[in-house]
Amino acid sequence: MALKCERSLLRRPNVFGFTLIELLLVVAIIALLLAILLPAVNKARVIANRIACQHNLKEITIAWHMYLDDNDGAFYQEVNAHILYGGWRGLSFPSQPRPLNKYLGLPETPDSMDDAKVFRCPSDSGTIGVSLYETEGTSYHTNMMLISEAQIPPLPGDPGLNLTNCINSLLDGVNRSRVANPARLVLLGDYGFGYQWLPSPIPRGTPWHERCCNFNVAFLDGHVEFTKIRKGLYVTGDYVILPFKQCYDLALGIQDEEPCPFCD
Repeated sequence: MALKCERSLLRRPNVFGFTLIELLLVVAIIALLLAILLPAVNKARVIANRIACQHNLKEITIAWHMYLDDNDGAFYQEVNAHILYGGWRGLSFPSQPRPLNKYLGLPETPDSMDDAKVFRCPSDSGTIGVSLYETEGTSYHTNMMLISEAQIPPLPGDPGLNLTNCINSLLDGVNRSRVANPARLVLLGDYGFGYQWLPSPIPRGTPWHERCCNFNVAFLDGHVEFTKIRKGLYVTGDYVILPFKQCYDLALGIQDEEPCPFCD
């Protein structure tokens, strides 16, 4: 009887294996789950990076107000000030001082990229595969009508240079007390914003947060928004680039919104 039972056990098929069909079914289920979950994970990453950028812009805006308080409300105006206002030394301008740094507890020209991370957007993809933070020292571009040189070059699409001349007559030594609509006036934003609003032939700015023509921007009153910047417009109901109300009519008379391609 014992021998018969032993032979019966030896002949029993292996019940612990998987058939090829079962394995293929498991692989298909895993692939389906990944296809469902990966877009959600990517979307969460994009939103997290956008929020981190907004936090940086908020901190930098607070620093700007401290700077303005110490300088009787006068904005910083020097060659390339729109990118050399703060950050690490960068590869393009390694010896230029960054006057805003001290208001963020940073050295005037930090040597390491790790020493000025408040100026780095996690989504900064640069323009040619190298981040703007690495090359310029900051991921954020200021409004060139507030923080740049004391005069701007002729604006595209400005017949007779009437708007350009109006801006330049008010730009030299521009003061916080002289600008209009601080709740809607953009102070700085993601680097690409600085070119997005300019009319053609200036190229469009590169958005970093997977929404074309949308950029994180900080307003002069201190709040930050993720905003669609409409190319060719100086004054809109959502934001304004132009600081001077005296020039609004001239801007409204020539501005012409250009379509934003491939937008949702």
